[in-house]
Amino acid sequence: DIDSLTNTILADLAEDTPSLRSVNGVRATHALLRVVPSMSTFRSTLRMVKTWARTRGVYGNQLGFFGGISWAILTAKICQDFPSSSAEHTLALFFRVYMSWQWPTPVRLRGVLLPGMPGGPKQTGVLDDMVWNPETNPDDLRHHMPIITPVYPCMNSTFNTAPSNFRVIKSELDRAALITGPTLAGGILSAPTLHQSGRAFFFSRYEWYLRLVIVATDAESQKKWVGLVQALLRHLIRSLESTRLFLVHPWPELIESDLSDPVQRLADKVRSGNSTAAAQQASYF
Repeated sequence: DIDSLTNTILADLAEDTPSLRSVNGVRATHALLRVVPSMSTFRSTLRMVKTWARTRGVYGNQLGFFGGISWAILTAKICQDFPSSSAEHTLALFFRVYMSWQWPTPVRLRGVLLPGMPGGPKQTGVLDDMVWNPETNPDDLRHHMPIITPVYPCMNSTFNTAPSNFRVIKSELDRAALITGPTLAGGILSAPTLHQSGRAFFFSRYEWYLRLVIVATDAESQKKWVGLVQALLRHLIRSLESTRLFLVHPWPELIESDLSDPVQRLADKVRSGNSTAAAQQASYF
């Protein structure tokens, strides 16, 4: 068996940052499982956190929100700081702590042995420049909500997070802390209220929406097209924000469109006159 926490598996990834981040996510998961005081409390709390994040529209790092490993690190940190709490209390403490967290102070886990620490793994040198360190890397100073992976090279798992994401996440943390607060005083957790769908709120909150429609002639083509759009969409968001004329709030999930939608005219054009082809259509907002 291969120990995923052994740094030797990183030797060939120095020039392949995407692969390194992918491997680092798996390694980070294994590392944090070793330092949480109660596995069952951690897993139950993380399950509730992820359900909340998905339903409220703050899950997914493609558009700058938090991915699974980021929510896991945040949850593990609360489990470490409050080791005797039940899962429901840990959830309430999660929202209370991060509602008032002094960002961009980074979130780090305790009890993780890293290169340079007594008893820690040998430092490889080749990946040292990838370690998150705002003192030596000016780019790291621009990160808004740094959550540091607990394995070498310690990287910021939320490097995509932009000011727009910060505002939305902070707002949702404030809301969740208000809902779960009574739990700490012996009250009952109102899960339906906490997990109330954020989509309806999102589509009634603003006066103006920008809809980006992705149209293709078949499912396979659409899958490739969606992947390209996802990779570039956060750059569009940052360009809009840079004008200082807009407060941007992206919805992180792709929304499948009804082909009876008026935008069907675009699909018809894509089909180039082939009336038997079933066009695929979806949208980002």
